[in-house]
Amino acid sequence: MKDTAEPTVDYAVQGYVKGIVEEVTLDGCTWMISLKDSADKRIEPDVWTTGYQVQGLQVWIKYEVQNRLSICMAGQTVHILGMKKR
Repeated sequence: MKDTAEPTVDYAVQGYVKGIVEEVTLDGCTWMISLKDSADKRIEPDVWTTGYQVQGLQVWIKYEVQNRLSICMAGQTVHILGMKKR
C-alpha cells in the first residue's frame, strides 16, 4: 500500500483529517499527532507505522477514539484506521 497521499484524492471526504507529527518530551511518551482542524487537539496513536515518526511530518489521518489508558496523558487515545503522508 502506498503511504503518500494521491494529489487527486479528496481525503477529507473519506473521513481523514490533517495532522502534524510531533516529538514530545513527556514521561513514557515520545510521539503524538497534532490535529490541524481542532484547536490544540493532540492524539496518541496505539500503533505507529515505520517511517512516520518524523518531527513535523504532515499527514492525513483517519482514526477511531479508544477508551484506554494513555501513556502520554496529554491527548486522546486512538486506533489508526489509515494514514498517508501529505
